[in-house]
Amino acid sequence: MSVPSPDDEDWRIVDAHQHFQDLEGSSYPWLEPGRPEPLEGDLSPIRRTYRPADYRRDVTSLGIVKAVHIQNGRNPADPLEETRWLGRIDIQPNQSMAPAKWTKPLKWMVRRS
Repeated sequence: MSVPSPDDEDWRIVDAHQHFQDLEGSSYPWLEPGRPEPLEGDLSPIRRTYRPADYRRDVTSLGIVKAVHIQNGRNPADPLEETRWLGRIDIQPNQSMAPAKWTKPLKWMVRRS
């Protein structure tokens, strides 16, 4: 059985749940080694920096043509910082990224001055 190519219009995959993270550049409290063991179990396999270039390397032969980044708990003191970081990382020209449009802002998304 051959793996479909992204060029095969009969078989295109969108990965609807992907996380990117930069452990050297910010805080991810839920991934900190000193945290008590979470319900998810041992997080050491994912306790590393993981960017779009890493993702592309890992899925290159799978026929994935798009991916959706899901919020990953980067710097809970500034929830919008993760969105700003996503705008600065190595997204390829044929990739796009846009914030989700909320019909009603969530309370934590509204910054009060």
